[in-house]
Amino acid sequence: LQNSEPSWEYAIGAITSGDEIGHGVSGRVFKGRLGGRTVALKYMHFVGTTTDDVKNEVAIARQCDHPNILKTIGICLSPPIIITEIMETSLERFLRSRSTLSDVNRLTVAQQIASGMIYLESKCILHRDLAARNIL
Repeated sequence: LQNSEPSWEYAIGAITSGDEIGHGVSGRVFKGRLGGRTVALKYMHFVGTTTDDVKNEVAIARQCDHPNILKTIGICLSPPIIITEIMETSLERFLRSRSTLSDVNRLTVAQQIASGMIYLESKCILHRDLAARNIL
């Protein structure tokens, strides 16, 4: 018999959760491990969202392959956790930690954001929460 679950669905036993690194309306994010890899674990709050909605969102996100888009690795369904590559900071934290940013660096950041958004648009994907806190 073949396993009918997609290879990107993981059991909770495959995941090790560490320190909390962020939180928002839709969930809390922890640093964690999946196998030998350090990952981000977003524990989801289901408010008006079903497990199937999250599975569909993850399936779409896993198809994205762009240097300015966070890579989605997979999902755990019980409890609901979205597993992504980990980034150590956000644009918001980076900007708050610096007194100034050169014009060249500001332009580079803007170009990277635009490049990621153009890629998403080309895939007919709408980013619903573009904000400095979500730019890594």
